Amino acid sequence: MFSSPFLTLQPTHSSELTFMKHLLCLIALGSVTFAFAADPMVPQPLERFDGQTWSGITLGQTRDGDLKAKFPTSGSPVRPEARRIGVTGPFVVDALLDGRGENAVVRALRVEFKEAGPNHRTMSLLYDEDPVTLFAKERYSDWKLIAFPRRGVWLYTVGDEAPRTAFLCSAENLKEVLQATDRKPSTFSEIQDPGDGWDRTVTFSDYYVDVRIENSGRPSACNRGLEYSIESQIERQLERLRGVVRYGSHSRGIIRVTIIGGRWDNQGRATFNASASGEFDTPYGRINESSSTGERISSGFSYRIADLGFTALDQLLRDVRGKINRLRPPTPAEMDERVLQSIYDTITRP
Repeated sequence: MFSSPFLTLQPTHSSELTFMKHLLCLIALGSVTFAFAADPMVPQPLERFDGQTWSGITLGQTRDGDLKAKFPTSGSPVRPEARRIGVTGPFVVDALLDGRGENAVVRALRVEFKEAGPNHRTMSLLYDEDPVTLFAKERYSDWKLIAFPRRGVWLYTVGDEAPRTAFLCSAENLKEVLQATDRKPSTFSEIQDPGDGWDRTVTFSDYYVDVRIENSGRPSACNRGLEYSIESQIERQLERLRGVVRYGSHSRGIIRVTIIGGRWDNQGRATFNASASGEFDTPYGRINESSSTGERISSGFSYRIADLGFTALDQLLRDVRGKINRLRPPTPAEMDERVLQSIYDTITRP
């Protein structure tokens, strides 16, 4: 009998015995493999990073596909071009890639410490290198970088707190970070609110309304004249809008309303679907929303089809008002995150 964690064979016939012999030969030759779950990474001390390799990952060589084969991985919240690695111990490790897909290459590593973080003074002794404190030219709160340029290691720290996050990258890319930062503390930048004084309204000058009803088998009451009539009703309603969303000239805003009637059954019924979408300019950028609704209709076509379009339009206007009320300038944390993302762009360059 041959036994493995995944396969047990018990010969009961000469042909089965022959099959097992062939299978064992193939396994011995490496032609048959079994899929084992990848083991979590066991993070090494930071001083084990030699400028290129750490904990089984080699910067500039290890690819996304290699990571997935070697460790349990998942998407990373740090950025889209990153992969979170399953690890043992109180750490969070993210591989920062130079792109997306199986062939994207790991260019840097982010190591977050859930417990006691790295001590830069101890690291200085181990690296035999004095750390350099760096400040982003544009920052919105009290944070800084403590870098070891020759080793390609830098720590992120907030205020006087001990560092909790370390980054490992190439010395060449870290040199670019040094050139883009200051050695002296930079003043906190102020956040300008582009919506200051805005009346929280948006305008549109274009609209598009289209009603299409399936021809085959439709009742005589649902003729093309009804389609024109409903389109005209909705268009007049759009031109009368004067609230948060208002019709006006010289605007890039647009609203689209579409009603489509599906196939008719032998009892004169059909499913109608209405959708409404809008795009509008605001001081915070262009926004867009959409809504849809549907109903099976068999009578009262003239008003029930029109009501369906008005319902979709009302939902759209309500959603636009809600989005406008939520618009605000970015927070200091969000602005600082943008600065950090630009640093990530630098340390992941090929």
